[in-house]
Parts: sequence; structure tokens; C-alpha cells
Amino acid sequence: EALTFEPELVSLTPYRLDHIWDTALKIGEVMGQVPRVAEIVETYQSRLRAVEKKFETTAPRSVFLMEWADPIYNCGHWIPDQIKVAGGLDVLANPHRDSVSISIDDLVSVDPDYIIIAACGYDVQKCLKQWEIGTLKDDPKWQTLTAVRHDRVYVIDGDLFTCPSMDVVEGIEILAHIFHPDTWPSPPSSLHRFRKLTTYTLIS
Repeated sequence: EALTFEPELVSLTPYRLDHIWDTALKIGEVMGQVPRVAEIVETYQSRLRAVEKKFETTAPRSVFLMEWADPIYNCGHWIPDQIKVAGGLDVLANPHRDSVSISIDDLVSVDPDYIIIAACGYDVQKCLKQWEIGTLKDDPKWQTLTAVRHDRVYVIDGDLFTCPSMDVVEGIEILAHIFHPDTWPSPPSSLHRFRKLTTYTLIS
């Protein structure tokens, strides 16, 4: 059935954290809802600034966030910005560009203190089930990593990182809690969206 109007095509391609806010405001403009969207954006930016201010002078935690585990993909686009705001540094990341495949040897070479698995499009339970059938956990080199040996490997809902929405702020808050558990509590509403890899229970 033919449309009775000419649709407006709006290109939205965010690559940085600040692009996500711009994208939201652009949608608000197209929908004629700029004041309402601006109010929502400010609410989330306020939460982000609270995290940023808390850890801006703290020595960054060494982190590796993978968008996929088999093969291993680093993180790209705005995710390194999220990690930085939360007080971390991912030297294997690909900031403001697409994520790329890396080797286990690349990961061993930097030996991060924290490893985050945030598989694109997967919630925690689905990610854990994929982890069980994957091969990385059985690689002897994986077992040598500091984060693995010290029980600092976490699975987080991938939508909090790979989707350019306001939820990226919740992802930042969860990272802040993981990196600084004594100074940044986890919001109760986020408890189902992350867990430590070695302490999970699969739900069939």
C-alpha cells in the first residue's frame, strides 16, 4: 500500500558519547518534542556528571571490555568514553570507531585488572549461556590473566553499552560500582543487569 505522504529520512550515526545526546535531541526536534527530550537528556547527563566528578582525580583502573568473546572483539564507538567516565582505561579499545577482533595474546600483553563481557545484543543470561559453549574460558592463556585469577571478570547486559540510548548512563554507573565498590553503590534496579562471572547460576 502506497504512503500518502513523503517520509522524512533522518540519519543517526553516533560514534561518541556526546553524539548520543545530540541524536536524542535530533529525534526530539523531528517529533516536535524538543523541551521534553531536552529535560530527559539533562536528567541523564546529571547522573553522568555525578560519576565523572566522583572519579575525575582517581587513578584509572585497567580494564578490557569485550563486545564479543568468540572470537574476541574489543569495544569501540562511545564505550571507551563510558569506561573513562566510570574511572577506567581500556588500552585495547577502538574509541569512536568500529570494534575489531583481537587475539588472546593482545589481551595477555596488557593483562587488565578488570574484564567486562558485554556482548552486543545479549542480556546477562543469554551471554552466560553463550559463554558456557564458547572456547575462551578453556584457553590456558585466559586462565593466566590477572582479572581471571583475582575473580574480577563481570558480565553486563550488552544493551547498556552497544545501544546508543539513555541506558548508557546505567552502564557507566554499573562500571563505577565494579571499579569502586566501596565508594559507588550499585542501584538496586541494576542488580539483574550484571554479575560476576564466577558466581552466576544459569537459568534454563
